[in-house]
Amino acid sequence: MKQFYVFFMSLLASLNVSAQDKVMTIDNQTPGWLSSNMTYAQQVAVEDLPITGYINPTDMEFVNGLINRRSLKVLNLDKVHLVDEYNDDVLWRNFISCSKPLQKLVMPRTLVYSPNTSSLNAANIDSLVINSGALRENCLSRVPRHLIFTENVMRIPKLAFNINESSDAGRCVVTLPSTIKEIGACAFCGYVISDADFLLPDSIVRLGSPEDSERAWFVQWNGGGTDNVVPISSTRFEFPESLKAYHGGYGYIGGYYQSYYTKYAQHEYTSDTIIVGSKCDTLGIQLTAKIAYFKVATPPKYLQNSNKKFPYNIDKLYVPKGSLDAYKKVFGSYSTYIKEIEEIKTIENIALRYTSPHKMLKEESCELFDEIQPADAFDKRIKWSSSNEEVATVDANGVVTAHKNGTATITVSSYDGSVTNSCEIIVAQPVTGVSIEPAEIEFHNLGDKAQLKAVFEPEDATNKNVTWKSSNESVCSISADGSIIATGYGKTVVLATTEDGNFVGTCIVVVTEASAIKQTSLSESGFKVIDRTIVFDDSNDVESQITTLGGALVYKGNAKRICLRSGMYLVKAGSKVRKVCIP
Repeated sequence: MKQFYVFFMSLLASLNVSAQDKVMTIDNQTPGWLSSNMTYAQQVAVEDLPITGYINPTDMEFVNGLINRRSLKVLNLDKVHLVDEYNDDVLWRNFISCSKPLQKLVMPRTLVYSPNTSSLNAANIDSLVINSGALRENCLSRVPRHLIFTENVMRIPKLAFNINESSDAGRCVVTLPSTIKEIGACAFCGYVISDADFLLPDSIVRLGSPEDSERAWFVQWNGGGTDNVVPISSTRFEFPESLKAYHGGYGYIGGYYQSYYTKYAQHEYTSDTIIVGSKCDTLGIQLTAKIAYFKVATPPKYLQNSNKKFPYNIDKLYVPKGSLDAYKKVFGSYSTYIKEIEEIKTIENIALRYTSPHKMLKEESCELFDEIQPADAFDKRIKWSSSNEEVATVDANGVVTAHKNGTATITVSSYDGSVTNSCEIIVAQPVTGVSIEPAEIEFHNLGDKAQLKAVFEPEDATNKNVTWKSSNESVCSISADGSIIATGYGKTVVLATTEDGNFVGTCIVVVTEASAIKQTSLSESGFKVIDRTIVFDDSNDVESQITTLGGALVYKGNAKRICLRSGMYLVKAGSKVRKVCIP
């Protein structure tokens, strides 16, 4: 039994170590000694390996062994410096050689890429993360399925990545960072590209290069011809507003062009709508689209040069207001290719169905959007937002949903932000009923007090204002905060009426053993009333207290004579309480 226990505990310890060693970080400060930082068990088990410090070809030969002969699937070299006999931070031949698939490889951020096509064969890498901005031509010999650029990359040079020899899957998905500003001519070239939408970041300023005007930034080789095709959506493609220059060649943007030396391919729309931003003054490409919109007021330079490169096969071209004559002058002889030119209509107003503020109940929904004016505006895309999503949210269709009590401002704007509208939403929970706690109360002495509480239904009702009232104030009176005081013998009902909905709660009040003073006998009460003055017995040294029937304190002390105004009072001398009427 003891031997079985020892074996079982050893097995648990082994499994625990194995689980922990699937992910491990190694700081290698001595190049060539990476393997000495790992036990044999760790080498067999590790699947995710971030490395920091310094590594050389000996270390990478060891890492390639972990990939091809062990279980390594993720390799992170972000904070690694490469050390070689001749150069530092430069790839060497056969840097990565994967016969087995590698899920992810993060390249060093200090890496300076050199045009060594044998240095990195990424065909068996699913995701390759480019973390260095020091890119050059021919960075990779074969690209992975996913090519990811981090924010350290601001420029991709021409001829950087050859997608001509892509992965076994035959398609490469490219992800660009929001920091990138320039992509050179033929930066990506090859047979195929992902079917997914390819979105250019808003930071892009230049695409292609003037010295390579026969090549666009993305080139798709097709046998003997060249297709300069942007892999874009089948419905809409909008160039970044920051884009100033697009240098391309004979290839199309939005359509397919077989070869400069052969006939054009049959016209098929790749994008229904293509939009060129207002800052673009150089556009060295040809467009194919059902609809094109040039935001720039002055026709781009290439439209006016001697080469007469013109948009090809555009059913309708929209231009900014006031620039119709300028565009017609440039396109005057190209009516075959551009069937119609028209000034753009922009959104002037986004109408809402409700005025501000608009009240809603908790969990209620309403459609706030009404219409866009004019109805035939070119770009009808609008954006919605809520200032407080805990109170109310809004979806892409302008439907507002109330969540909890409070206020939120719902704002809608045109896609470019030039037109906005808003509505304040007030979310409230109505009162559905009210009761009083306690529901019954009994006093045994005049002057006794109690505090009543209004209980609302539901508990989170928004308006909790009530009006208090006693049906017989000669028995008890009540103040605005719900406090009551016994003023005489009898029975009465206290009412609490809600401001929201006029719901009524009740409390039955009974005052017993309370006697009013019918004769001001000094022997019975210890005082008497003479001409609006209460006169206490000289031999009585107890403290006296006088209050109104509403509970307001009029006097407290040991004076023997107290002059009062006309009215009803409760006079307490020692333990005796009497109701007194001053005429």
